[in-house]
Amino acid sequence: MGGLKYERLRTLPGGIRILHISRPKRDNDLFECTLRTIEYERIRETSYQALSYEWGNENKDDDPHIIVNGCRVQIRKNLHDALEQIWKTSKDGTMGLWIDALCINQADAAETSQQIGFMGEIFKNAHCVFAWLGSERENSNFAMDWMADRSPSRIPLDPTTTEAMDAICHRSFWQRVWIIQELFLARSCVVLCGDRSISRDNFESSLGDLNATRSQQDLVKNPVVQHMLRRNTGTTKYNTLRTWLGACIRGGFECSKEHDRIYGLLGVAGDCKGGKIEAKYDKPLRDVYLEALAVTSPWKPNWDEERIMIPLAKQMNLEVNADLQYSVQMKLSTRFHFGFGPKQDQVT
Repeated sequence: MGGLKYERLRTLPGGIRILHISRPKRDNDLFECTLRTIEYERIRETSYQALSYEWGNENKDDDPHIIVNGCRVQIRKNLHDALEQIWKTSKDGTMGLWIDALCINQADAAETSQQIGFMGEIFKNAHCVFAWLGSERENSNFAMDWMADRSPSRIPLDPTTTEAMDAICHRSFWQRVWIIQELFLARSCVVLCGDRSISRDNFESSLGDLNATRSQQDLVKNPVVQHMLRRNTGTTKYNTLRTWLGACIRGGFECSKEHDRIYGLLGVAGDCKGGKIEAKYDKPLRDVYLEALAVTSPWKPNWDEERIMIPLAKQMNLEVNADLQYSVQMKLSTRFHFGFGPKQDQVT
């Protein structure tokens, strides 16, 4: 963030910064914020909220400003819209909020990598996670009002309601890789869209009413349903890197950096605990890919090759060829052939 000076976080175990936002004195005043550091050991005892959102496109001419540590800082419009709506839900004069774009020094590669390793803990220990879907459009206010109404007299589902809810469920927010762990780990979550807000429980309960009218094929294509199913399995034994990668590939989840196809899942992949994969953005993509395969340890070579290994390589913009095939075989020390390149004899 231009003009904003960050105090360096100490090395491991480190800490995080929380953005404390004060209520503007007048309607047109800028948000006035202060960054405060919380030591890693105190995260669990600190009351703060976290924001799950899309960064949105940058527009230097129209993006608004806020005040942070006395500096005028430009942020993207989607984030500013989120702050406006979150503020309306606050009952206090200040609030502590964790926002990646402001609480991480994005210009410091070492700090960014360190904080990526904390993301799971940050969202798991937040008092509440705000899921910001974006501004009002496509009749979203109507859909949010319908979902918030849990009374017996609520109007039945009709084509207008169904269409509006479908539009909410297919917003790009739901298909960001980072959103997966942010929502999965949240112990409490409030969904915000436009100037409406609703608890996650009510949001999902209403979607259950909608899903009851849908075919299995429709449910598979609904990204919100995929989030719900993964979180409500009731067991952690399936929360492995392989299963999460498979879900991302099937669901067409996206990210702006190819590294994040792996790094964005570290907080929810139980087999990645203990630093098996260290998030470093200066690490070559091929190395990140091979590290991920070493963790997943293919259990059915042909299945993993067709449904995970090759699609993941393509999504990470790696050239799928015999050279990559050889690297995979050497990394995994296997005796079976992967069909990345021309069919060859097995490596022995």
